[in-house]
Amino acid sequence: MGEHEKGVTKTTYGLCPPEAQVGDAICVLFGCSVPVILRETSDGYVELLGEAYVHGYMDGEAVENLDENGVQEFRMR
Repeated sequence: MGEHEKGVTKTTYGLCPPEAQVGDAICVLFGCSVPVILRETSDGYVELLGEAYVHGYMDGEAVENLDENGVQEFRMR
């Protein structure tokens, strides 16, 4: 699977799976060593599309800067 270069924000750069689309979520899951791309499904679950590289969010940096407002629970299949 190839990776596509995507602009994450105006100040952050990343790589994601080619099936990623605008509106998909970049998520750092507790216990996961890299960010992942998630897509919400019509039945309220989220689907894992694959791993992502997001500059500045690898090796635990995202969790170090986390506050309670940044945590969201969801159901995965």
